[in-house]
Amino acid sequence: MDTLTTALDALRASRIQARHRQHQQHRAEQGLRPHEPRSGRPPRLSFPDQVLATVLHMRLSLPEDTVGIVFGCSRSTIRRAITETRQLLAEHGTTIEPVTLPVPLPDLIAKIKSAC
Repeated sequence: MDTLTTALDALRASRIQARHRQHQQHRAEQGLRPHEPRSGRPPRLSFPDQVLATVLHMRLSLPEDTVGIVFGCSRSTIRRAITETRQLLAEHGTTIEPVTLPVPLPDLIAKIKSAC
C-alpha cells in the first residue's frame, strides 16, 4: 500500500504542476503577472488516508457515508477524495476488485448498528 500511495502521490504532484503551468501560460497570454502556486485550504484527509478510503470504498463497496464516519469527515469530502484517487488509480493502471462478502453489506451494517 505504501508503494502505491507513493506512486499515486507522484502522479498527483505532476498533475498539479501541469495545471499550474497551464494557468501561468493563460495569465501570461492575458498580460497578467505570474505568481507562485498557492497552498489553499489544507486537505481534511491526508493523501494516504484518501487512498485508503478509496480502496475501502472500492474493495468493500462501502457507502460514502460509512467511509466518512470511519475517517471522521463528511460524505462530500470522501466523494472528492474518491473521485480524485480513482482517476489517479486509472492513470496508474491499478484496478481494485470488489470482494464478495458472505453476507450482503447492508444486512451486515444493520446487524452492527443494532448491536451498538
